[in-house]
Amino acid sequence: MHNLFRLFVVCVLLMLLIGCSKQSEDVKQGFSFEEASQIEMFSVDDADTVLHIVEKQEDVNAFVDALLIEKWELATLPEEVKPEHMYKLLETRTTTFGKAKKDTLIEVGTIISFQESPYIELNIKDFTLHFKIPQKAANFLAER
Repeated sequence: MHNLFRLFVVCVLLMLLIGCSKQSEDVKQGFSFEEASQIEMFSVDDADTVLHIVEKQEDVNAFVDALLIEKWELATLPEEVKPEHMYKLLETRTTTFGKAKKDTLIEVGTIISFQESPYIELNIKDFTLHFKIPQKAANFLAER
């Protein structure tokens, strides 16, 4: 039964991350963490000031790998947790108007980490999910 629940969670996450849109063929559809082009880090106390930007694709890939996504577990946030950082996940979308192509960074999701806690909040499209993440991933986010 537990494995069936995990399979259900994985399927739901895949549907959320991949998604479908009715945009033109020139715009990339869906999202997965591996397709993130840039990650911006903010303090939840000052969402207007970028603390850190991960831009190089190999650095974005290393960031995603360090999150150990395959080990996340759906969870309920403990009441005592306090938000610490917000990570905006940005994806490059190429749109074509006539003959000119324009690359645009589009926010496709956010991750909110919590102070001294192995929990995160994931916001993608109109969905908000809470996860307990491995302590190693929580430490990685805390050190950023």
